[in-house]
Amino acid sequence: MYMFYVHLLCIPFRGFIMRITDQTIKKLIAQSKNSINEDGEQIKYKYHSLGNNLWLRVSTAKMSATWLYRTCVKDNSKKNGYRLGYHTIGKYPVISLKKAGEIADDLYEKFKIGENPLLVEPEKVVVLKDIWDKWFNAAPLSNNYRIKCEGMFKNHFQKHANTPLNKLSDKIAWQTIIQPILDAGHKNQARHVLQKLKQIARFAKSTYLIDFSLFESMKIPEEYRTKRERNRTMEEAELKIFLKALEASYLDNTIDITAHHLLKLILLLGTRKCELALLTWDKYDANEKTIFLTETKNTDNLIIKLPPQAICLLEDMRQIKSSEYIFHSMQKPKNHICIRSILYFLQKITTRANIKNLTVHDLRRTFASRLTTLRFRLELIEKALNHRLQGTAKHYQHDQMLEERHEMLVEWANYLDELLLSK
Repeated sequence: MYMFYVHLLCIPFRGFIMRITDQTIKKLIAQSKNSINEDGEQIKYKYHSLGNNLWLRVSTAKMSATWLYRTCVKDNSKKNGYRLGYHTIGKYPVISLKKAGEIADDLYEKFKIGENPLLVEPEKVVVLKDIWDKWFNAAPLSNNYRIKCEGMFKNHFQKHANTPLNKLSDKIAWQTIIQPILDAGHKNQARHVLQKLKQIARFAKSTYLIDFSLFESMKIPEEYRTKRERNRTMEEAELKIFLKALEASYLDNTIDITAHHLLKLILLLGTRKCELALLTWDKYDANEKTIFLTETKNTDNLIIKLPPQAICLLEDMRQIKSSEYIFHSMQKPKNHICIRSILYFLQKITTRANIKNLTVHDLRRTFASRLTTLRFRLELIEKALNHRLQGTAKHYQHDQMLEERHEMLVEWANYLDELLLSK
C-alpha cells in the first residue's frame, strides 16, 4: 500500500513569495540556457527548487518554464524505499509566481492531513462489448434481425468483447475479424460485418462513449469484389409457382398493396425497380393508357402503352393515392416506396414459394427470357427493356415501336394470367 507525504529536502523558508520575485525566476530561466551535465553533455531540462516542494522546470532548448509540485511516495519495490514524483501545476508566466505558491501551499496542507489531491480516478475503459450492448438496446431492430445480430457478435466479435476500443486498431480488426471471413470465401459476409463494425463505432462516437473515430478508413479491396455474371431467370414451372405465391401473399396481407402491385408491374412491363418506384402520377396518362418513364438508367425516356392488367393495378393505386408517387411508402405516404422494402417483400414471397436466389432484377430477366421463348423479335424485347441498340442498328432504328410493344405486352400479360389460373 502506498503512503504519500511531502518531500522536505527542498529549502524550507517561510514567505518565499516575498523573497523570490519574478526577476529571480527570469534569472533562473536565463541561467538554464545550454546547461550541461558532469559529462559535458547538454541536458534537456534544468530543475530549480523554490521551497515548499515547488519546483521550476526549465527547457534548456526552448527556454520555457513549467511549475512542478514534487512528492515522495513510499514504495517498497524501490531500493531506497521511496519513489519521487512530480505533478505539473502549469506554465510560467501563464501561472504566476504568486498563484503557483498558493497552489503549492494548498497541496501541502492536504498532504499533511493524509489526503492525496494528486490521485486521479482512473478513467473508465470502454470495451467493444459496452458499445455493442448500448447500440443493441437502442436500435429499433426486428426480432429476426436481433437474432442475426446476436449471431454476428458471437461468431465474429466475441473474441474482442473485452478489448478496450483504444487498443482495437484498424489493423487488429482487419487481421482478426475481416480477413478470416474473406479467407473462408464469404465475401458478402465480410462486407456486412465491416459495415456493422463501422455502424457501432459511429454510434459510440455520436453518443460520446468515445472521442475518436474507428474503422472509418477500412474497406474491402477491389480484388475481393469479383463481379459474377448473373443470368438467373425463371422457367415456366417456377414462374407459375412465383405468381401463385405473389397473389397468396397479397391476399393474406403478408405483403401490402404497394409491394404487390409494383412487383407485378415489373413482371408485366419488364421495367427496372427504380423506374417504377420513382414514377409519379403526372407521368401516367389514363386517357392514352400510357406511362412515361423519365428516371431511367440510360437517361433515355420511354413511353409504354399499357395492357389492361397493368391499368387495373394503377387504378387500384389511385384509390389510395397519398402523394405524387404512384408507389408510395405505406409508413411514410409522402415518400416513394423504399427499395429495401421491395427486396424485403420479395424475400417473403420467395420463402413462401421455396424459390432460391431470386432478386427483383431477375423478374426483368425472366420477362426478356420468356418473351424470347414466345418467339417475339429481339429488337422489340430490347426496346421494351429500354436497352440501347448496338452496332449499326442504333443508327437506323429510331422507331419507338409503341403499338408493336403494346401487342407484345398484352399477349405477355394474358400468358401470365393463364399461368396463374392453371392447376
